[in-house]
Amino acid sequence: MAVEGVTGITAFAREGFGRFEVSVDPTADAALLADVEEAVCCVEAELPANARVRVELLDDDDCESERR
Repeated sequence: MAVEGVTGITAFAREGFGRFEVSVDPTADAALLADVEEAVCCVEAELPANARVRVELLDDDDCESERR
């Protein structure tokens, strides 16, 4: 499902762990988070039964501190 305002997706995985980050246009409106959550819900059934899904809105400063 395409979500307007998404500029890129980065994903990585290793055994027992996976993560993807969605980059968005900084001028996108607040409804974008709900659109991303809806898109994630569309694929959630395809994830392993024990997968935990969390959607967060982070700014660039938050992302940099998480990567360290």
